[in-house]
Amino acid sequence: MEYHLGYAKRATEGSGTGNSRSRNGFSPKTLTSPYGGLAIETPRDRNSEFEPVIVQKGQIRLTGFDDQILAFYAQGMTTREITGTFKKLYDADVSPTLISKVTDAIIDRATAWRSRPLDNLYPIVYLDCIVIKVHQDKQVINKSVYIALGVNLEG
Repeated sequence: MEYHLGYAKRATEGSGTGNSRSRNGFSPKTLTSPYGGLAIETPRDRNSEFEPVIVQKGQIRLTGFDDQILAFYAQGMTTREITGTFKKLYDADVSPTLISKVTDAIIDRATAWRSRPLDNLYPIVYLDCIVIKVHQDKQVINKSVYIALGVNLEG
């Protein structure tokens, strides 16, 4: 809210703006997701000019929730760290069990994708590798991550 209004709470710059120096509180909202309801509070200003970015006005379904969890998980965060991040970002209590359900679902999809049948012919194949440093047996070693991208006849 400070970024939106351009001044801190109770700052004299807010006098006469119609938004008052004190904010107009929060609007409670419950978002629905495939995993149940999630209660959040959206800040508001007196002139009703504030437009939330992450959860839009009137939005009742939480979209991209799974994608955010999976992005944090892919970065190596634990379920408890993801829970803490959601608390900091959204002031929302998300249980580690919910995080585990989302990550378990992607593991099943990834396993199915890895065991899918491949085409007999790929006219274009891109190969790449990146070398990263990892901790293994109490020392740092280099590991290679190989990526192969095949383009089939349909593109």
